[in-house]
Amino acid sequence: MLMSRKKRKEETSQEYVLKMREIGSRAEIEPEVVIQYIIDGIIDDTSNKIVLYGAKNFQEFKEKVKLYDTIKSKSAITQKYSAPSTSFSKKRHRSKDCPSKYKGTKCFRCNEFGHVSSSCKKN
Repeated sequence: MLMSRKKRKEETSQEYVLKMREIGSRAEIEPEVVIQYIIDGIIDDTSNKIVLYGAKNFQEFKEKVKLYDTIKSKSAITQKYSAPSTSFSKKRHRSKDCPSKYKGTKCFRCNEFGHVSSSCKKN
């Protein structure tokens, strides 16, 4: 159960940690092992999760999770205000969520839709 459980978007880090501790307490698993499962279940870049490593007990880990949440919230604010400004509001998004997806692929050379840069006819 610990291996398959992942942090859900709608739950806080603290809620996720408590749920994972509960699952871990059902078996006699060492805290370091449960902590590793918790970290593995957080869907985020490893460079963001680096602050979570090194805790030997849940008290230390609890402090690291607070720090992680603080860093993530400040990072979100920074990204919000560092987005490139244009005359119209452009929001960063993943390609699968692109509002212009119906136009086809986008060329990064000329910024037009319908082809890719390797087949672009513009210089």
